[in-house]
Amino acid sequence: MMLLRVIVAWVLMFGVASAATISATPQVPGALLGTDKVPLGRAGSATAYTASVSAIAEYANGWKDVRNYASLAAAVTAIGSTPATLQYSTDQTLAANLTVPANIELMPMNGAVINHTTYTISYAGSIERWPLAQIFNGTGAVTGLNLSRPEWFGINTVPGTTDMSSAIAKMSASSTKWIFSNTTYRMNTGVTKAANNVDVDFGSAKFINGGAGYLFTFGTQSDTPLYSGLKTSGGYFEQADPSTVNNLNYILVASMKDFLIKDPNMKNVSNGGIVVYAGSENGTIENPVINGRSGYATCRGIWLNGATSSDFAAQLVDTTSITRNATAVPVYAVKNVKILNPNIVMDGYGVYLINSQSCKVVGGYIDISGSGADRCIAINNYSPDAEVTGVTLTSDRSSTGILITQYSQNVLIKNNRFKGSFGGNRDIYIQYLAQAVITGNVHSTDSTQQVQIDMGGSAVIRGNDYSRSAYAANTRVLRIDTIDAAVAGTGTYGDTATLLPGTVFENNVVRVRNVPVYINTLASTSGNVPGLEPVTVRNNVFYNMNTAATTDEYGMRIYANGTTNTVSYQYFGNIVYPSANANRNSPNVTGAGFVALRTDFQLATFRISNAAGGGAVTSTKLWGGNFSCAASRSGDAMLISPRTISGGAGASVAPVLSVVDAAGTSYKYDIVASGSSYAIRIFGSTGVQIMLSTTAATFDVTVAHSSL
Repeated sequence: MMLLRVIVAWVLMFGVASAATISATPQVPGALLGTDKVPLGRAGSATAYTASVSAIAEYANGWKDVRNYASLAAAVTAIGSTPATLQYSTDQTLAANLTVPANIELMPMNGAVINHTTYTISYAGSIERWPLAQIFNGTGAVTGLNLSRPEWFGINTVPGTTDMSSAIAKMSASSTKWIFSNTTYRMNTGVTKAANNVDVDFGSAKFINGGAGYLFTFGTQSDTPLYSGLKTSGGYFEQADPSTVNNLNYILVASMKDFLIKDPNMKNVSNGGIVVYAGSENGTIENPVINGRSGYATCRGIWLNGATSSDFAAQLVDTTSITRNATAVPVYAVKNVKILNPNIVMDGYGVYLINSQSCKVVGGYIDISGSGADRCIAINNYSPDAEVTGVTLTSDRSSTGILITQYSQNVLIKNNRFKGSFGGNRDIYIQYLAQAVITGNVHSTDSTQQVQIDMGGSAVIRGNDYSRSAYAANTRVLRIDTIDAAVAGTGTYGDTATLLPGTVFENNVVRVRNVPVYINTLASTSGNVPGLEPVTVRNNVFYNMNTAATTDEYGMRIYANGTTNTVSYQYFGNIVYPSANANRNSPNVTGAGFVALRTDFQLATFRISNAAGGGAVTSTKLWGGNFSCAASRSGDAMLISPRTISGGAGASVAPVLSVVDAAGTSYKYDIVASGSSYAIRIFGSTGVQIMLSTTAATFDVTVAHSSL
């Protein structure tokens, strides 16, 4: 009763526009009840806050009621350019297209909808006070909203079960700014939005993919950007069937520049939880969280897919000669896209770049452990100037941490951490004329090789830390094969290849690895053996080289199998610990197809003591590493056997540099080669030979070698 008195007093104060009577079931517009008394939607109770007046045609502050007009369209026409809020509490049906100008705010009440069937509604008014309920019902377009919600276009009856695809599609057509509620939306078909400045607040909403190739596609496929300014934030994305074998994905970006995909959370991805097509550039994918894969054959967490360009080149290397073929490198690509702080845990491909130029992966964590482990990051098919910085990469079986291939040049791999084990494969793999700088990384893996290069790949490998949890035979830091061992001797791979690019391995620290650098020149089907331009190994520190010696366990192991095409190398300035095993600080070369461009010039001096009367002969090293020198009498001469590697397989004969008297009993000497040893005869001052079978003598033998 008190409320009715207030209303009557208000009417007497402001008057009415036409004769009216007070209804027995009055209706007060929400604005009269305060800002917190917005009318409830269809799912709520309209009487929770209201006890109102019906049939008041005009209210203060421009409120209008559609019941005072022949129709909604008639009301809009009548109001014209006057600022007004037009309320309606019953469903409205259009008989033609409707344009609502910016000065008119439609205010649905009590769950009323506009049935517009196939007609178009162009709306420029305010939506700030609209309820979270269905407002539009029809197949015709609704356009012009400055913000839109899916609930305005359909009822999410059972969240996660009700297909909201149609409602979300209508929402997407109505505005470039979308807001989703904290609920679950099932989508059986995807939505495409090709426009500038699309702003999507996924928030904490969950999206269930019930069969869409992509839930959300932004842009259309093109070689160059057609749209710009996309921003999305948040969202949880899942499959209706987590083990689906169908290729069902979440977000696709095409021909879009200046875009930001921020904080998405995805589960059970198929061939690209987030995919970016060629023609897209200057984008950022920030803080993506991706967990698990679907049952699809090939699963990728994030795919920068420049293979969609019209000039995509599937092969840029002639595999017979291992040189660039005649195919032009692509002009169109995914360009300058940054993936920041990804958290990807899935067996498959974590991040996949193909024909993606100047793209980066920075920070975060990628773990591909599991039966489907493939690559943490793939840099494929001409992806020049790629950068991987500050990422932790993990696996638990044969796989690859970072693959760089197909003429991807100037790639930077910097300050990353490799953990776990990439099994019989490798942490980093460079092939097919790809080139990289690898610096500042920490490799704490049990992989068989931590860096592998073949098929004309090359790298500067500088300032990294390499270690292994325990010793194992033939575990290498850097393995270089001229031809990929998996295809060597098949097809025409390398049949006409000559000299392939060299590599630099410098200023690295190696622990618990028996073979820091391993090189093998493999033969092609035709018998051709490609060689290598200079491979430089310098200024490294090799710790813990203290297992049983084999033919491979040296600072540098080379199988130089060719003759026409040789392996050139430099090995100098390296340090081996413990010092007792400094004899391993040397290349060990098998085969004649090599050229030593520069090596350390190494010396060692041994004191040879011969006791009188045919007594004992001793050989004691006075200084130097890398050598041994056995000694024994041969008649009245001393037979010495200097070797570059103390007792090691593959040891080579070290030449004698000098013999110096240590006891003052000799004047001169001569040396005669005797097989792989040397026979030394000692002479007194009168030129008479000193008979070592009876006479004591002590002399120092200095041997020299250049790390061959």
